[in-house]
Amino acid sequence: MAPLKNSMDKAAWSWADNTDPKSISKNQFLTAYRITLPKCNSSNCRRKCRGNPYCISGLGESSLNNGNQDHTFNREDFEIEKREEGLFVGLKNLGATCYVNSLLQLWFHNPVFRNAIFDWVSDEDPDEISNTSFTIGDEYVPQSVVGHLQQLFSLLKFSKSKYINPTTFIGALGLDTATQQDAQEFSKLFISLLESKLSYQTLPHVRDLVVNNFRGQYSYVTRCCKCETESVSPSFFYELELNLKTRHTLAECLNEFLKEEKLDGSNCYHCSICNEKQEALRFINLKFLPPVLNLQLLRFVYDRQKGYKKKVTSTIQFPLKIDMGEYLEPKPKTPCFYNLSAVLIHKGASANSGHYVAHIKNSMTDDWYMFNDENVQKIEGNKLKLSEDDEKSNKLQKRVPKEFLSSNNAYMLVYTQENYKPPDNIEKELNPQLQKYVEAKNKDFEDWYDNLVHSKKVDIELKGEKFNMYKSMVVSEDCDLENIDVISLEWFSQWLKDSEANLKPIDHTNLLCYHSCLDPDKVKNCKYISSDGATQLYNRYGGGPRLRGMKSICERCVQAKCELLHSTAKTLAEQKEITQLLKPKSSQTDIGYLVDRSSLQSWRKKVMVVFKENYKTEVKKNFREEEENKDEEQTDQNVETEKCESEVKTENKEEANGKNGKNNDDKPDEESDESEDNEIGFNENIICRHGNLTIDSTFLKVVPVRVWEILHSYFPNAPTFKSDALPCQKCQELALEDEAVQKKYEEQALIQKRLLKDLFVLKNRPKLMEEMFYLIPYEEFFESWKKFIRYNGKKVSPPTSLNVDILLCTHDKLKYDIQSSQDKDKVLNVTEQEWEILNKFYPSKTQVVVNKDSSTTPELCSICLELRVEDERKALLHYERAKVVIRYSAPSQMMYEAEDSSSDQNTKSLKRMKLNGETEYHDDSNNKKKMNKNLNINGTVDIRRSTRRRRTPGEKMATFMVSSSFTLRDLKCKIMESWGVAPFDQHLTTVEGKPLDGDNSTLGSLGIYPDEILLLQ
Repeated sequence: MAPLKNSMDKAAWSWADNTDPKSISKNQFLTAYRITLPKCNSSNCRRKCRGNPYCISGLGESSLNNGNQDHTFNREDFEIEKREEGLFVGLKNLGATCYVNSLLQLWFHNPVFRNAIFDWVSDEDPDEISNTSFTIGDEYVPQSVVGHLQQLFSLLKFSKSKYINPTTFIGALGLDTATQQDAQEFSKLFISLLESKLSYQTLPHVRDLVVNNFRGQYSYVTRCCKCETESVSPSFFYELELNLKTRHTLAECLNEFLKEEKLDGSNCYHCSICNEKQEALRFINLKFLPPVLNLQLLRFVYDRQKGYKKKVTSTIQFPLKIDMGEYLEPKPKTPCFYNLSAVLIHKGASANSGHYVAHIKNSMTDDWYMFNDENVQKIEGNKLKLSEDDEKSNKLQKRVPKEFLSSNNAYMLVYTQENYKPPDNIEKELNPQLQKYVEAKNKDFEDWYDNLVHSKKVDIELKGEKFNMYKSMVVSEDCDLENIDVISLEWFSQWLKDSEANLKPIDHTNLLCYHSCLDPDKVKNCKYISSDGATQLYNRYGGGPRLRGMKSICERCVQAKCELLHSTAKTLAEQKEITQLLKPKSSQTDIGYLVDRSSLQSWRKKVMVVFKENYKTEVKKNFREEEENKDEEQTDQNVETEKCESEVKTENKEEANGKNGKNNDDKPDEESDESEDNEIGFNENIICRHGNLTIDSTFLKVVPVRVWEILHSYFPNAPTFKSDALPCQKCQELALEDEAVQKKYEEQALIQKRLLKDLFVLKNRPKLMEEMFYLIPYEEFFESWKKFIRYNGKKVSPPTSLNVDILLCTHDKLKYDIQSSQDKDKVLNVTEQEWEILNKFYPSKTQVVVNKDSSTTPELCSICLELRVEDERKALLHYERAKVVIRYSAPSQMMYEAEDSSSDQNTKSLKRMKLNGETEYHDDSNNKKKMNKNLNINGTVDIRRSTRRRRTPGEKMATFMVSSSFTLRDLKCKIMESWGVAPFDQHLTTVEGKPLDGDNSTLGSLGIYPDEILLLQ
């Protein structure tokens, strides 16, 4: 078994710990470069061989083979892109548009629907009047939704491609391809839109397409139980929405839809005949049904408790043929049979995700087809077979009767009237405009297909050639070292995976050491291949430099690395010895040496930094000596090496106490704490500023003589103090002086705390317009002063000054508005007496006085204030994860909104500009207290208005997390996910009534602030 990759790394240098760097054998040189590892048979390689440089398996060569050993081109392999004879065309899924694709296939395979769309006349559509592409010679580009649908249907009918791209149609509807919408809601909206757009057509079968084929009628009936008078309200429908929660068959769902509902108790009906409230029965009567009956099964319902839509997974049984006459009122004399013509299925457990598939019966052949986006499949046999998920579910359900189907995923059933036959001329030719469009698209597809076949043919031939080259690169067992080449692993992997166009020449610059040989530390970044295979690569791709045989081995780098590893092993053994010697022993009485505790813990790290630095310096030194001895004629052959030398900046490092210094070359991304630790010389922390032993004994530790001998061998210039050495006398005298200063600070803190007790706890602060007071900086003075008082002057120095100058701008005026809710945190109110006390301890020539009439001395600088407020306003328009509240009111509530707009506008203006913020001042433990009135900068009084608002009946409200970079379309998509309102039906305004336009505009550019309230109409 081949060794693990990590084991290979250790095995390559395992000999170095006990080997003299000056007596390394040839076999040890080869071992360092892993040349002695067994050759790898790439055809039978395992994952554990990845660290072997001879192993060139698993790098991407599978893309060259793919199971096709002869690498021959077969044109039939690419016929899958073409439309198969006898099959229909699929629709490409643009991300989350499978719900649209399934409905488009349903409408296309309705012959009457398809014929009417083909007969649509663009000249009669108002959206096409201004279409400039009607000009002779120009390609017609529709501007209407129906025009795009007509072109889409023409390609579904006559395209040569297996599937087509519905991007133009999706774009005409303004749908987001990344968001999956409610398929049932989309179906209703599109049929309604189509009915409106076709109303301008003169051909009856086009104009009345929706009415004649999809519209039925029922009546809402309310019958008084006393006088039996019926109140009838007729209504048209385009589909019947059936509840699924507790029903298991289609018949039960229909009966549930038509069942009588009793109105009693508080829900009694006011009878116009009886002229009083009476118990009544309410029900629906089906009057007549359309030729195409759409039954919407309510799979997706809103869960009020959880606050989102969920999918109902109840299984429903439905017949292939149903007599709808028994559900009509009055009952017809003859049966009214409908045949199942389509089943639309939603796969997935969530209402907001999943996949939509359509099963549709061909009206001409009665064959069933499954339409799954790009894939169209004919269902074998005479019976419809639903998806595998439904089949698995059906096995767990009770037996399904004959001529019935069952599904727990079906969300729409389409039944067609049995005597409903399409007209004879249903398959007539397209108009010249559509024929030209289809011919152009088919020509584009054929050109694309030919280019695809050609490129695939060239690619297969190239892969075959590269695969043969790859096989020639395997190093055989009997191959000697001089017939082995080094190749970059990165380049080799890219050669196996990427195309020729993206491939650059071979580059071994990153593998080279300073001597233009293979760096022994870079062996893991390369592979060993046969020289014959390498020659083919260099002849074809060029590059270099070429590394071959024994010439690629660098003895100098191996020796330097061996010395580093040898020293590392030696220091590790000494570290263990020191640990053992430092264990407490009761009999230990000898005088030792004083060592800094941190230096004792990090001594080996300091030594290793020096060793690594010496390792690099030695390598570069050998490199420089070699370069100096080279002839000038050989200079051109070593351009890359000289470039490396010029970029190397070697510095003379001072070793610790003569050897140690800051390490700049080794690991430039080293953590700052390690760098600082290495900058301090060994044992330097025990020296005071006078060069004597420190008086702080917490840094010191006594170590035995043997430990000091080991440490001193690495740090010969380190400060040396025996364990009986005396601390610095000068430091002891200074310590006594510091105690006197500290005592003075403590006395000052106690005096100031007693004199300024209210200021310390922020109580009884002077109030605006009640008395005169002074202002001091809150952050720049009060916080540091309070910290000084809190700790009674211990370890905390008092403030140097009051820093009142910081409250003034460049115009020598007050730059903070004390009446602003934002600026009040910058200053603190102090009484005249407190000011005199503070000024005594911390003299200040500058003072800021707030007079009783709220004026200030010096006065407020309006110029600086306006500039700062504007900057803050702009800053508020840059935010991440902020809340925006959307309110939706029914049309009847719009008048209420208009009445409240003036008060909301006042509130919003205060919230936005924050110039007239509430007057706040520091008081009590919370440091804030609000007055009952707002004072603006002019001294006038604004009555405080409540921003609370009661929600009106029928109103919806939701909060969304947004960023200022969100576009208006992004916000509309979030609203659609929550409320199911399509983006094109959303009209957003501010509370002030300003409309928000431009779907691509960001919320920041529209002036939408965090916590903004927007109205949806």
